[in-house]
Order: sequence, then C-alpha cells, then structure tokens
Amino acid sequence: MTLGNLKWLTVSFAAAVIDIASKGLAESALTVGGFVEVLPVFNLTLGHNTGMSFGLFSGVGGWQRWPLVILTATIAGGLVVWLSRLPQAGATAMKAALALIIGGAFGNIADRVRNGAVTDFLQLHYGG
Repeated sequence: MTLGNLKWLTVSFAAAVIDIASKGLAESALTVGGFVEVLPVFNLTLGHNTGMSFGLFSGVGGWQRWPLVILTATIAGGLVVWLSRLPQAGATAMKAALALIIGGAFGNIADRVRNGAVTDFLQLHYGG
C-alpha cells in the first residue's frame, strides 16, 4: 500500500465541496421542470433522483435511500483502497480520475443523507 497516493484525497475533498456547492446554487437558481438552455444540446434543469443511475429504482417508495448510501460509501471506500495501492510514481491520470469519482460519490452521499435524493442539474440531449 502506498500511503503517499492518499494526498489525492485532497482532490476528492475539493471535488465534493464543488459538487455540494454547485448543487446548492442550482437548487436556489432553478425550478423543477424548468430549464435554461446553455447550448442546443445542453440545458441546466433541476431534478432530484431518489434512485440510482438514470432513475433506476426511483419509484419504489423510499426504502432505497440508506442502502444506496451504504453502497455508495462502500464503493467509494474500495476506490480509496485502489488509489492507495497504485504505484507512487506515474498513473497520474488514473489517480486524478479516481480522486474525482471519489469526490463525486461523497457529494452524492451528502445529498442523499440531507435530501433523500441526489440533485441533478446538467442535461445533455440530442434532437429535443
């Protein structure tokens, strides 16, 4: 295990802070169902996802909140272990990617604990 790689967790912390702050800004500036067109294929639109990716399990009554917190924390913990075991030298892109994923996971955990749902506000689309 290479503990020197754990300095990358500062990147994770920064990513989580940015994630939480940007979601707070989106919640204060956007309304559910409305959108702001940024580009023809990109909107800002507020949504709350109680499920997993793409809304999977979102309509099952709310029991999924805490299992998803535990699952996300477990996966993030596994990614921290993976990050710590990478060679000290090199693999910078891999370390950066893992750090950003870990930060995003902790941002989503904070959302789910606080609101029971993950706040989404970026919408990519094609053809309407």
